[in-house]
Amino acid sequence: MIRRRHRYFIVILCCVGLVGCNRLSTDYGQSAGYMASQSLNGFGALRQTYINAGADDLDVRRLTDRVQRLDTIVWTPTYSTAIGTEVTFWFDSWLRRDKRTLVYIVPDSGSEADYWSQAIEFALPDQRLEYRRRAARSTNERIQWRLNRVPIASNGWFELEPLVERRQFDTFRGRWAKQLEAVDETDDPRATPLQSEYGIEPYRDTDRSVPQNQPANAANQGSATPIGPVGPTAPGSPNWNNTGTATPTGTEVMFMPVLMDDAGKTVIARITSKKWRDSQIIVVGGGSLLTNYAFTHPTSVRLADKIVHESLLADTSPPKVGFTSIPPAYMSVSSSKPGVPKATGMELLTVWPVSLITIHAVLLGIVVCLMLIPSLGRPKRVRYHATSHFGAHLDAVAELMNRAKGETFARSRISDYFRRVHGETTGQWIIEEPTSQEVEPKEQEANESPQ
Repeated sequence: MIRRRHRYFIVILCCVGLVGCNRLSTDYGQSAGYMASQSLNGFGALRQTYINAGADDLDVRRLTDRVQRLDTIVWTPTYSTAIGTEVTFWFDSWLRRDKRTLVYIVPDSGSEADYWSQAIEFALPDQRLEYRRRAARSTNERIQWRLNRVPIASNGWFELEPLVERRQFDTFRGRWAKQLEAVDETDDPRATPLQSEYGIEPYRDTDRSVPQNQPANAANQGSATPIGPVGPTAPGSPNWNNTGTATPTGTEVMFMPVLMDDAGKTVIARITSKKWRDSQIIVVGGGSLLTNYAFTHPTSVRLADKIVHESLLADTSPPKVGFTSIPPAYMSVSSSKPGVPKATGMELLTVWPVSLITIHAVLLGIVVCLMLIPSLGRPKRVRYHATSHFGAHLDAVAELMNRAKGETFARSRISDYFRRVHGETTGQWIIEEPTSQEVEPKEQEANESPQ
């Protein structure tokens, strides 16, 4: 009998094989769009879990008054930065409303290295060498990313302890341990151990300080300034020197580990406060626990179900859940100012009595636009000529003479020109002059005309 985890993995491997390994997407943090569902490091499966639970999902690009109405916010930053003071204050105000939950998933090195390492077992013989090469490259990138980490300034909610090595654990401790145990004989969590790169610690308000840009790992102490990506989505992400600053919040919080590994390190923590009433913050110590690739493991699926169940506390039906992947240092806050709103700038055109003039001006403009709409078919192409061209004058004179039916006069003028200037007596344009006998009757008729 094929184990369930193998069935999951064969499905995802076949999907990747259809598009080719060169197109494998590893973008981290997105939960909406094409990459969110196709990337190994996307969170589209986690978002779909909330939707399957009956929640209405919404993308959050900045913190506004509209976002205040959400019941749950799932934050999957693309890379690690400190949570700024303004963002902390906004969330503190939001959590003071009853039954609100913030799910903060700490960015880690992602699941690409795990994918290539396990894909070797299912690869074709002629492709195994390429799979081994990619597994080695992604593993080296993960090691470099982990060695370059620096401590992130805390905003007073929790502290992250970067682990020197990536820890694997197949036994669980804490309140959520029973929900993650195997449910049948074919679902053995020891076959697919979870991994973590951070330990979550309670915030300690002490005077100890960490030198700026100092690597977090002992193996890197005393080395040069660490340069390297702060997440698995390089290039484009800043290096570890740009993690931002944070000011600890004045709200007293309580730290509660809900899931720990076999060594006692906190993997998932629940943070509450007396001022938040029934609201909470759930901190997940690694995005690779809940990525799309992680959902091929039954243990991660049960972990996601538990997080969804614990975060949907509101009584609203359906619950409203917001998703954002913006790094904390770049999250913007937009809140309305207190007091009666006042119109400024172009908004004054909508205030009485100016609005009385504005509406009539708009109606008049609509009428003018309707009058100017062309309704006579296609426009005629007109060839414009230079007014100084003498040929245009000749064409105009010829047109006038043609209208006056003066062809005989024109031919006589041309004939006279050739006779006097060129001295010609015969030719195409020469008209024979009338004889004297033909002229006399005409002169006689003219003389006999009545005076």
